[in-house]
Amino acid sequence: MPLVKRWHVPRGLRPTLTGRKVRTTLMSRVERQQRGNVAPRPLWFDAALAHPPPPKFQLDRPPDLAFPEDELRREWLRRNPAATMVPKALFLEEASVPDELRRHPADAFVERQMELIEEGTAPEEAYRIVAAEQEREGDVRALEERTARGVAAALGAEPADGGDESEMRGQTLLLRRRDLAEMRA
Repeated sequence: MPLVKRWHVPRGLRPTLTGRKVRTTLMSRVERQQRGNVAPRPLWFDAALAHPPPPKFQLDRPPDLAFPEDELRREWLRRNPAATMVPKALFLEEASVPDELRRHPADAFVERQMELIEEGTAPEEAYRIVAAEQEREGDVRALEERTARGVAAALGAEPADGGDESEMRGQTLLLRRRDLAEMRA
């Protein structure tokens, strides 16, 4: 009776004890059962000894795929935790997705930051430059909104949200106070 040779046992597979079971290969279990006259010789045993299955390749896990933008996006979201609540559109080609949701603020920030880094700016300096640019854009938007509200109020229009004039005046005063505080700082 031929014995199970070493090459019949896949590499790296040793009998392991898990709970009450000992895990071994099929060939070694059948051979032990034959030696102990526990089970008859299976018909396939000689064929399996003559033509063993090819060895399984034990490949290492491939490295994680990482892009430089990922670390920059992670840093921006760490510094701006409220932005994690901004929804991100998964299907950009859908017509029902509004334009402002097609692009996440983190993506816009990181895209501009990567442009500066590729030009040779240090990552932290690029972060500061883009943050200042976005802050200026936000100030311009707020100024445009205030101007539009003022023109609309002068022409007799009412706020679309149904608020009364006193509420609009209160918002205007708050915006003016904020502007004055920023100018002093």
